[in-house]
Amino acid sequence: MNRLHIFPLVALAVASLSSCEPDDSPMIQKPTEFVLNTPPFSAQLYQLKPGNNIELTCSQPDYGLTLAPSYTVELSIHSDFGASLPTPEPGNEADAIPGSVTLLPDDPFGAIILLKEAAVSDAILAMRGIADEEAYTPYVGPLYIRAIASINSQAITTITSNTVTLSQVADYFSLVPQLPVLYVPGNSNGWNQEASMKLQGYGQDEDGTWIKFRGLTYLNGEFKFTTAPDWNGVNLGSDTDQDAAPAVSSGSLSDNDVAKNLALPEQGAGLYFADVNIKTMTFSLTFVSQLGLVGDFQGWDTNSAVPLMPSADYKTWSASADFAEGGGFKIVINGPTSGWALNYGGPADEMTMDGPNMSISGGSHTVTFSLDELPYKTTIE
Repeated sequence: MNRLHIFPLVALAVASLSSCEPDDSPMIQKPTEFVLNTPPFSAQLYQLKPGNNIELTCSQPDYGLTLAPSYTVELSIHSDFGASLPTPEPGNEADAIPGSVTLLPDDPFGAIILLKEAAVSDAILAMRGIADEEAYTPYVGPLYIRAIASINSQAITTITSNTVTLSQVADYFSLVPQLPVLYVPGNSNGWNQEASMKLQGYGQDEDGTWIKFRGLTYLNGEFKFTTAPDWNGVNLGSDTDQDAAPAVSSGSLSDNDVAKNLALPEQGAGLYFADVNIKTMTFSLTFVSQLGLVGDFQGWDTNSAVPLMPSADYKTWSASADFAEGGGFKIVINGPTSGWALNYGGPADEMTMDGPNMSISGGSHTVTFSLDELPYKTTIE
């Protein structure tokens, strides 16, 4: 039996908006108009499918200043977004069926809003109270959508759009289990858990609880680790009593409500390999000076790994090389200095730490290592 795990809300961390400028400096204004456009397919039967996106467009709210808001999208199968549903009994809130689900678009800062259809279908399942395949029956019905724009989730900047109705949306049951993940909200992603580069669980406690997480994440300022895609789970920060957390690459964590943000290590902004244990409350960060390709084509020499080059958001890394016929390859982290201590292998659509070699045909190829979602994936062109 497959179980579906859905987190109904995606929350953005609150950051202060303040200014030390004189009173006559430009002031942010609360916007009065925010329009979500009705898509041309709204009256048609829309069959949700894995791998596809729903594309929506909207106007940009006027804040009186040149500011780029972030967008989330609230979905519901109820025209009132669940307002008329019974209030759950105290203590049973976590088990209540959500009246609406908020999703983060692929690009939360773009006026073209792309929603993964798989996430939309999972949201519909959650609102129908369906958590396993045996209970699933197809849904064909209306889907109500509205967008929310804000600057760092500040109340004065938050505005909700009009509601757009898709008349007939058909869901499907997802057979893909959710991976255990740890989120890394921080300065690099606007303190947004879902926009962060996530860490994957790799070690469990005796009771089956996931306690060890590791993976690659881009940092360019303060950050925290969280167990939930919002601030309602366990939030891990610095355990220091100092006014400011030290810039360290390893140390202890605190789940205290007043725990400080973790500081960017002294190596500065860049990609880091993070290893976190939420039982021992410890973490370590390894600065990634190089992601490289090694394989039969260059004698499996980590000292001469072919460097992968990052995209602007550090989520995809690519390199081109001439490969040996029938050979294999892997991806190493800091090969010239760390050897094989940190490496990723196949399968290509589910990369794993210390995984097996990946095969590749002979000739010139471009290899792309994607860190955008878990599990990591490698494509060959």
